[in-house]
Amino acid sequence: MTTAATFRAATDAESSGFAQLLDEWAAAIVANDPERIAAFADRDWILVTPESGRIPLDRFCAVVSAGSLVHTEMSF
Repeated sequence: MTTAATFRAATDAESSGFAQLLDEWAAAIVANDPERIAAFADRDWILVTPESGRIPLDRFCAVVSAGSLVHTEMSF
């Protein structure tokens, strides 16, 4: 395989792996499963929204766990 072909193959494999990761993250979000969601984030992860400002991961997961925030769809 040429260098360019090797690079393309590696890039395709990385893209496929990243797509799978995104699919798994979306499935965790739609399942409203705070443990699965947290597994995709660093402990210091913070969601920033115009409505609520900074939302730390533990607060986000608590709201999901309580059913106050429900996701029915996640797409990229």
